[in-house]
Amino acid sequence: MSYNHQNRWTPSSWRNYPIQQQPSYGDIVSVEATEKYISTLPGVARLDEIENLRSSIEQAQLGEAFIIQGGDCAERFMDCREDVIFGQLALLSQMCGIIEQELQINPILIARIAGQYAKPRSNQVELVDGIGIPSYRGDMINHIDPTVHARTPDPQRLMLAYKHSVKTKYIMEQCQSNKTSTPYYCSHEGLVLGYEEALVKNFEEFYYATSGHMLWVGKRTAKIGEAHIEFFRGVRNPIGIKVGQNTLPEEVCHIVETLNPENELGKIIIIPRYGVQQVQEHLPKLIQQVSSKKLNVLWSCDPMHGNTFLTVGRMKTRRYDDILSEIKLNAAIHQELGTRLGGLHFELTAQDVTECLGGVSIKTESDLRRSYKTACDPRLNASQSVQLIKELCSSFKIKKTGLHISKPDYPLNLA
Repeated sequence: MSYNHQNRWTPSSWRNYPIQQQPSYGDIVSVEATEKYISTLPGVARLDEIENLRSSIEQAQLGEAFIIQGGDCAERFMDCREDVIFGQLALLSQMCGIIEQELQINPILIARIAGQYAKPRSNQVELVDGIGIPSYRGDMINHIDPTVHARTPDPQRLMLAYKHSVKTKYIMEQCQSNKTSTPYYCSHEGLVLGYEEALVKNFEEFYYATSGHMLWVGKRTAKIGEAHIEFFRGVRNPIGIKVGQNTLPEEVCHIVETLNPENELGKIIIIPRYGVQQVQEHLPKLIQQVSSKKLNVLWSCDPMHGNTFLTVGRMKTRRYDDILSEIKLNAAIHQELGTRLGGLHFELTAQDVTECLGGVSIKTESDLRRSYKTACDPRLNASQSVQLIKELCSSFKIKKTGLHISKPDYPLNLA
């Protein structure tokens, strides 16, 4: 089928388009049976909660709220426990509380939780003791143990992902009942489309992806004419668009127009993930292109993914100072161009991990080795996350035109 966003959308119309980053299952019959069964089950997120989040994002677009989005790079089934989930939500709540107290702006808490079980990968195979085995793609797809058997995609894991997401959402609600302030919303990358389709629910004239409140389309799958954009264009949820160095501004605009043809508020979050060395080259062009078309979007910043590197000892990590600098550059560029930074997107954990260099706790590569636990990418720990928000709040200030920040220590180059 040739791509045309005027074609009739259905929850399964994505199946007629090219698709990237999907697991290769051997037992298709089992996949179809599992998806069919999941489609008979209740959603993870309620429809009224999805609508409430849309309204909150609209307020953030108007400068009356600010998003803190964060959580594990890849959730693990084994972490679906009250202590872990309460810890994640407590950390995000603390970060939101600092934002609210210091900047006098309403925070929106969106956790990377209750569904972040599938990951795109740049390499489909990794070498273990000289033997090529399938890459770990998240607990929804395969197991992290480095064997061919464990890494073979298993369709029964789709059902396990659903059960753990429902349990996580229940624990979130129990935690929410103990407090009265910021609501908790859940989000994940909507990657495995058979699973996402199974949890689409229709109410009146709208379709909702009830696997989560907010979904995002990743940098590797955000392509016009392919399956992920076709799927996302039909659901009512707020949708994030991850943008990398190789994504052309005109492509981003085309995606936004396809996902939000009525140009509604509260629908689209653009989440650039350039890296501190690339922000000044790429972000101004994207902002100017989106602004020239008068597209209603909320601008967030993912300061994590573009700043990943390998140490001398081949450990994947990120520098705290790079993360902080990328946020400051984003805010300063928005300020210069008359737009508004409305959110931040982190990979973080409340667990005592040592995965990112810097901050008050992790000074050297040897410090990383003390408690390096991530299943995929390095996360900020609790002390680094709180320190980061406090440092940002010392630079941020609120004006009528939105969130502003003191200029970085190095000059902006917006040419």
